Amino acid sequence: MKNWVLVISLLIALSLVFAGCGKKESVNNNQPINKVSQSNQTQEKESNDLNKAGKEINVNNSGDKSINSSAIKSELEVTKEDYLNVIELNPKDAEAHEKLAILLVTKDNDIEGGKEHLLKAIAINPNYAEAHFLLGSLLANIYKDYKEGKEHYLKAIEINPNFVDAHNNLANLLREQYKDYKGAKEHYLKAIEINPNFADFHYNLANLLMEEKDYKGAKEQYLKAIAINPNFAEAHYNLALLLSEQYKDYKGAKEQYLKTIAINQNKADAHTNLANLLMEEKDYKGAKEHYLKAIVINPNDAITYYNLADLLREQKDYKGAKELYLKAIAINPNFAIAHNNLALLLKEHFKDYKGANEHYAIYNKLITKKQ
Repeated sequence: MKNWVLVISLLIALSLVFAGCGKKESVNNNQPINKVSQSNQTQEKESNDLNKAGKEINVNNSGDKSINSSAIKSELEVTKEDYLNVIELNPKDAEAHEKLAILLVTKDNDIEGGKEHLLKAIAINPNYAEAHFLLGSLLANIYKDYKEGKEHYLKAIEINPNFVDAHNNLANLLREQYKDYKGAKEHYLKAIEINPNFADFHYNLANLLMEEKDYKGAKEQYLKAIAINPNFAEAHYNLALLLSEQYKDYKGAKEQYLKTIAINQNKADAHTNLANLLMEEKDYKGAKEHYLKAIVINPNDAITYYNLADLLREQKDYKGAKELYLKAIAINPNFAIAHNNLALLLKEHFKDYKGANEHYAIYNKLITKKQ
């Protein structure tokens, strides 16, 4: 890795869903459906390497969540005007154009201006690997021009075969947009070969292996990521999902959820899934505590209201359960199993047959659509 690195975190939101419900059963109108796990895998880490100047910042866009590999400020705070003066004196200074592009994006949120100056830097110096990499990041993640983004990542690698962040980001792009898992794996492995001590690369490879259903390989890579960075909350969380859903190692999963929460107490899904495991252990007090924490963090999560409703139903708090099923349905009117369990509750404990039939009808309509 270079000594002078500025990394932009490009926030991306592609969901990588694996292993659906916490406990799936065939559904009928006489049987409640068990709790649902939050099984969204935490997403890829991108390295977005703006070299030699500026400050670390976040740029919002849609796509994979990105995380920094490193972020080093320049020793001197250089202004946009400074670079404009340099360019006025020497319009062919490619590095000045690149640095100006960084400042335009990071300080002014001027994405178009940043793109313009990266293109100028490349026009001046076609072998400027860093400029190709940064332009690839902007094109792929901001403009959604995946083809051109891919071309610039490839060019950066052609110029500098050991450009580790370019390998990582190209792998993410190949995986997410092209479903080229073979190519993605090749570049993740190359990134790891160049820098085996960077946790994000192992984590990204693990996520890919999950999609390939190579659970043993995924487990090994998550564990490597955690060995490198014990405070890697997302790796602990995804490992917990893997242990629970694929290995049925609920004790191990519980440990990993607890570690996730110790690192990031505001990860609502970890609280929800830990609560589900506590429910299996009949630790209703602990489960309720974590469901409630999840709701405080994310009050618009229908799944957690639904799971807490199930808990209250088991504790014979039928009024509370009814309120929470209704809350889950208000958030997600298409939440089929919430309609099913509410119908059962209305029928058995409130003798509200009309209400029960209404929710059974909605449930049946929703599951028919899915078939």
